[in-house]
Amino acid sequence: MVVGWVSPLSLDLKSSNSPVGSMTLHEISLLASFPNYFAIAGAFVYAFIARKFGRKISLLCVGAPSIVGALVLVFATSKTQLYVGRVINGFSALCGINLAPMYLSETVHESIRGTLMSTWPFEVGLLMSYFFGKILSYFWFNCVVLSVPVLYTVLIFFLPETPYYLVTKSKQDEAYKSLLWLRGGDERVAKIELEKMQGREEETLSFVQTFKTRQTRLALVISVFAFFFQTLSGIHAVLNYSSLIFEEAGSPLSPDDSSILIAVLILCAAFVCTILVDKFGRKFWLYFSFIFCAVNLAVLSCYLYFSQRYDLQNLSWVPIMCVSLFVISYGLGLTVVPSVMTNEIAPVNIKPVVSSMVCSSAMVLVILVVQSFPFLDQHFGLYSCFAIPAVVNFFGLIYTWWIVPETKGKTLSEISDLLNGQPRGTGKCP
Repeated sequence: MVVGWVSPLSLDLKSSNSPVGSMTLHEISLLASFPNYFAIAGAFVYAFIARKFGRKISLLCVGAPSIVGALVLVFATSKTQLYVGRVINGFSALCGINLAPMYLSETVHESIRGTLMSTWPFEVGLLMSYFFGKILSYFWFNCVVLSVPVLYTVLIFFLPETPYYLVTKSKQDEAYKSLLWLRGGDERVAKIELEKMQGREEETLSFVQTFKTRQTRLALVISVFAFFFQTLSGIHAVLNYSSLIFEEAGSPLSPDDSSILIAVLILCAAFVCTILVDKFGRKFWLYFSFIFCAVNLAVLSCYLYFSQRYDLQNLSWVPIMCVSLFVISYGLGLTVVPSVMTNEIAPVNIKPVVSSMVCSSAMVLVILVVQSFPFLDQHFGLYSCFAIPAVVNFFGLIYTWWIVPETKGKTLSEISDLLNGQPRGTGKCP
């Protein structure tokens, strides 16, 4: 709900009924981008916590600041308070965005790892933001936002630490107990998996040492570029400004209804990808997403460009069609695969380091996208905001073919061996 917070409230915040006074488009864009500035450095803080104190503790550290930030938003009466609440609330959520996939990658079986590591709960939160943002007042909407981290923090207390992390800390007995809990008390399975983990114990590397092995360098490059293309695919402009996009494009649907439609479509697409990602593989869905995202954004850009010069009222359905097909294409691959892939290919001992670098890089790009959107819209036209990511998606195809390995159905140990034996510059992995 943190990512989808701005869009449903943007029109209210612009109006005279805003609880903090009428805000300009630039001020609203800062609400979307400010948390990302702090998340750049904060990602390394959470990585340190995950590496030093464990994955579970790091997850708990996400909940507490989120509760504080949400409380500030609920009772905010000035723009300054609004910015502070967004920074605290967004900082913790964005910094910890890779912690949940990290936890799952070290706890679930490889046969369902891709399915359970998908980000469909993210899309559920997005839909909740759009839906409740339409029917609730500012105060009650933020009360709903507050309830999420409260429930999250309570539930995390009942989870065990990941067995992989415990093994790296030479806590075999605790790792066995964790596996017993995770495997429903099956002692035979727990013993087999623990033996495999003990056979793959790895040395804990420093930040600089991370780059000294071929596998970790390759994992870092693949992960950073995966989130590079995901971030610049055009999705953040749609998520943060969907209401304004449809208002300016003259959609026959209301801005709120259009945003809710987007959230429903991306949720359905992500759910389908969740079911099929372990059947068709990671690369297939990346190819699919990049191709159809590029096509739909190109068509949308052409429509918006010519709509500034000609009367296209009879084609007012084009923006909503293109954006809808775009989010479906995005949901069927790019919304799930980068996170799954990053947590599969990074070795356990340096996974927090890789995740923090990926998260920080992604935050820089998010800031670029969110801050540049109003500028591009004002000086070049709305079409330019989608023409650029259309080109980026084309290069994403090349990236997928050239460097991305297929990790479907492989254990973390097998993926490690695959990266160590893969020739540089080839994506033709078995």
